[in-house]
Amino acid sequence: MINQKFFKIVGIFFIFSVVLNSKINYQETILQANELYKKGDFQAAYELYKKIPDPSAQVNYNLGNCAYKLKNYGCALLYWRRAENELGFLNKTEVLDNIALLKKHLSSQQSSQHFVSNLKNNLIFIIRNVPLIVIQFLFLIVWIFLFIYIRYLYKKRHKILITFLFIIIATLGALLVIKYNLENKIYGVVVSQKAILFSGPSKNFPILGSISQASEVEIQKSSDGFYKIKFNKAFGWVSKKDVGKI
Repeated sequence: MINQKFFKIVGIFFIFSVVLNSKINYQETILQANELYKKGDFQAAYELYKKIPDPSAQVNYNLGNCAYKLKNYGCALLYWRRAENELGFLNKTEVLDNIALLKKHLSSQQSSQHFVSNLKNNLIFIIRNVPLIVIQFLFLIVWIFLFIYIRYLYKKRHKILITFLFIIIATLGALLVIKYNLENKIYGVVVSQKAILFSGPSKNFPILGSISQASEVEIQKSSDGFYKIKFNKAFGWVSKKDVGKI
């Protein structure tokens, strides 16, 4: 019994030591990558950051910065999106500024992009970054206010105010639906220069078109090294090598 307990303690200590040493090594890797980035060696810094397993929000942020400097805009957006998902609402300012800058840069290159499409993307961008609890709280407050004072407002014939409150509730309700949908879906980013869209999960299927780098797509399912995706109103299959999952 004593020997068994001794071996268990030794085993636990050994595992703890390995985990601790690996964390120290990865911390050293991060520091080395940081120094390389400061010196302007973005490629070397990028390769070092990529060696870190389960990267933190800060590492993903740094990976995005390196990719942007290397003009790999698809990977830059992918890593910034991952950092955004891990950061708290009050700590997203820098990464959101970078994403907005990248989007502006890409939209200036894609002059054919329609105004309505830009407006839609900006709206989704805003909704995605507003905490769900904030929308829920505003919806609840307006609904309670209307429920309590509806008779009073009706008696005073404040029809314009009543209509305005109903419009606010409807708008907040629509935002809640959109927010729930965004949180329950899986998204990805095109990381290659161009992703070929096939009609099925193989390169033997007919080509439907192509999607440019840094485009954000909805991933619906995967099969044989391919993702079935939705982009704007189009559906198709792309190679997993061309799309990174956020």
